Amino acid sequence: HYLGEACMVFNRLDVDVSGGLDAKEMASFATALEEVEGGMARASFDALDGDRDGQLSGGELEAAALACGEALLAEADSNGDGVINFNEYMAWWAKRRLKQRINLEAECLDSGVDL
Repeated sequence: HYLGEACMVFNRLDVDVSGGLDAKEMASFATALEEVEGGMARASFDALDGDRDGQLSGGELEAAALACGEALLAEADSNGDGVINFNEYMAWWAKRRLKQRINLEAECLDSGVDL
């Protein structure tokens, strides 16, 4: 299935449909990737910065870690014993990867990339 994902990415990057990636297409991709990563980093930082002072305090980081831990526990603890064993974690991980793949495929379809 990784080959299919790689083909989708390649098709999206190959703007001129030449079957290869030229320097312009690679530079365009690198710029777009930097913009996306920068936007994601800003959104992530802003979500953690509870008091909006432009700094992450220990308390804000601790609250974020606690919230993430509680969310992971609620989602992955399939037997309800209050802890996550390795099998539960791997099941959660697989479900997470499936969601990512579905989102990627939907994005490719929305952008007109052939699957």
